[in-house]
Amino acid sequence: MPKVFISPHKKIAYFFIIATIALLVFTIFFTNIFNQKLEITLEVVPEDIKTDFLLVVKEEGSNLEGDIEGKIIKISKETSLKFNPEASTVLGDYAQGKVFLYNDSSSNQKIIAASRLESPEGLIFRLENAVSIPAKGKIEAKVKADKPGEEYELDPTTFTLPGLKSNPSLFLKIYAKNENTFSRETKIGAIVKEEDLNKAKSQIEKTLTEMANEELKNKLNEEGYKVITQSNILESNCQANVGEEKEEFPCSGKIEFLAVAIKENVLSEYILNELKSSIPLGKKLISSAEPISIKIEDLSDSKKAVLKIEAQGKTLLTEENPSLSKNELIALNPLEIKQYLEKIGGIKTVKFVFKPFFLKKTPSRADHIKITIIQNEK
Repeated sequence: MPKVFISPHKKIAYFFIIATIALLVFTIFFTNIFNQKLEITLEVVPEDIKTDFLLVVKEEGSNLEGDIEGKIIKISKETSLKFNPEASTVLGDYAQGKVFLYNDSSSNQKIIAASRLESPEGLIFRLENAVSIPAKGKIEAKVKADKPGEEYELDPTTFTLPGLKSNPSLFLKIYAKNENTFSRETKIGAIVKEEDLNKAKSQIEKTLTEMANEELKNKLNEEGYKVITQSNILESNCQANVGEEKEEFPCSGKIEFLAVAIKENVLSEYILNELKSSIPLGKKLISSAEPISIKIEDLSDSKKAVLKIEAQGKTLLTEENPSLSKNELIALNPLEIKQYLEKIGGIKTVKFVFKPFFLKKTPSRADHIKITIIQNEK
């Protein structure tokens, strides 16, 4: 194969062309290396924030120290109501009737109330009232079975008095007979149950609260107030016991009703400022401040009240957040960047673009890192 001849001038030209291309590639490469950048895009979403604090409310127009002014109201009420047990029950089905008590001795004999009379079958009846049986005579008296049951419905029979067994002579001479069959009388009555007492006390407390609220309404006849109340039942008693037979029973109660009334716009502004002051650097409030609960903590002073307030709102992450410091991202690979950012609350998605594309780590200079935040307030 014949040898190609290249003149010295062409060789020099080719050399300069190749050198120029190499220099250009070298320049582009090292320019990208030293001018590398990272662009990070974060989609942030709302986070809940909560705070609690004490608020001192002083009586309107007073010279006391306090955070805001309001109306301090104390109300005392008493009431008494009557209630009926809801359920009726069988109080007993005791057999009862009349007997003649006989005295065959030569002297009068006194028999005390509740003395026992025993039938031949061993069934016991009791004398309802004390009696005096004349000598060689008899007297009529009422008796009642010692226990309920149909077996006590006895036909005419003779009864002994067990209490006289210690005196055999009297035991044989004093006895009783019924001329008519004993019959049972079923009695229906109202028995107080625990549920009756609980319902009665609940009704007393409800009535007291309604009375106090009505007086509060009359005292606070202006609109635009937020009213915080607290009721203390000082007394709640019923004159009845569980198991007691009563057609009705009285219950009484006493209440101390405490109220703090604050202008709604004043209270809302104060809560908003308190919530804002609790927000850390790098987050911003994007909602109103919503009170979760407002309770009376202390009302020992008639012209000053301490309220405990819990409030909440929603915040969004901002670029000023210390966790988004670019220095924290230097020399991290893509996985490390994502893991670090996803640990920060309020970030939904993380996207990043390296320039040039073949870079595997973040730039070594913080000013070559750009963070863009897209706020999603839904």
